[in-house]
Amino acid sequence: MVAPTLTRREREVANLVAEGMTNREIATRLFISERTAESHVEQIRGKLGFHSRTQIAAWVAAGRPGGGGPVSSAAAVGGAESAWLAHCS
Repeated sequence: MVAPTLTRREREVANLVAEGMTNREIATRLFISERTAESHVEQIRGKLGFHSRTQIAAWVAAGRPGGGGPVSSAAAVGGAESAWLAHCS
C-alpha cells in the first residue's frame, strides 16, 4: 500500500489538529476562512481513511520521535508517513 501524500498546507493543518485546535482556531492561525480549515481537515481524513480528528492527532503523534518534542511539520508528517507504511505492511 502507498503512504498517503498530504500537501504542505494539509501537514500544517494536521499538526494544528494534533495540538487540539478547533477549525476556527486553525483558520485564525493560518489566516484562512473557517470553512477552508474545515475543508482541509476533511481532505486529510479522506486521504488517511480516518473518521475523526482524534485519529489525525494520533497519526501525527505516531510520527514524532520520542513521542512529541517540537518538530517541523514536514518532519512530523514524514515520520508519520513512515509509520503509516509500517502499519500497512
